[in-house]
Formats: sequence, C-alpha cells, structure tokens
Amino acid sequence: MSTTEPPNTPASMADIGAIPLTVRRFNIEELSAITGYTVASLRNLHRQGKGPLMYRMGKRLYCDEPDLLAWSIKQKADTGKGIGA
Repeated sequence: MSTTEPPNTPASMADIGAIPLTVRRFNIEELSAITGYTVASLRNLHRQGKGPLMYRMGKRLYCDEPDLLAWSIKQKADTGKGIGA
C-alpha cells in the first residue's frame, strides 16, 4: 500500500494479480454480422475446428476479439494474392 492511500483500503485488482475482463466478446449473431458468414455456417465451422476460436458459456457461443483478429489474419495470409501477400 502506498503512503497516499488511506488505511484499510481494499487491494486493487492489480495488487492481487487479477486480470480484468476488458476484451470485447462477440456472440455468434454479432460474429455473423461481422464476418458475413451465416450463424449456421459459423456453427458448422466451429464443429469442424476451422473457424475462429469460439467457446461456450452456458448454451451460447462466443468469440473474443483477439481470436477473431488472429483468424482473420490467418485467412488473409492463406488466401491473399498479389504484392506483399
């Protein structure tokens, strides 16, 4: 605790090693709107292990923004043509 904090101040999240959830999370409907794939196609890609990394929370599928970006970059590298591709 620093000298500027009053006594008995609860520890901040950084002090206890917790990582706050600041990553954007997309549900499958949002992912469909972003990628242009239908919800059914995204579910099929998920079953085959070919789409962006998705995970279940309860009965719903979600994709975190960094995972969507990584998949998008891989798609670009695998299918890009032209100078610099």
